[in-house]
Amino acid sequence: MPSWVAFTPMGKMVGSSAKSQVASNPSNTVYDVKRIIGRSYADPVVHLEQKTLSYKLTEGSNGEPKIQVKWRGERKSLSPEEVSAMVLTELRLAAEKHL
Repeated sequence: MPSWVAFTPMGKMVGSSAKSQVASNPSNTVYDVKRIIGRSYADPVVHLEQKTLSYKLTEGSNGEPKIQVKWRGERKSLSPEEVSAMVLTELRLAAEKHL
């Protein structure tokens, strides 16, 4: 399962279906968050990554990177860890279906 999450007016998509959203919904399709987990917004790696991402990163109140998306009509500020948790939750659900 690709580590991608797309946020839409109707909800969210994870994995391959999210990846297919990048052309039509680039600012709300999140990927490559593993590269910024545990880093501060001021980290040069975060700024290098930001140049290649289609979604917006901002600085959180504690200096951490926050991912800005529009989800179900509302602006959301998510941590990289929150997005990764969404992917892991979907992986767990998929694995449970095969047990």
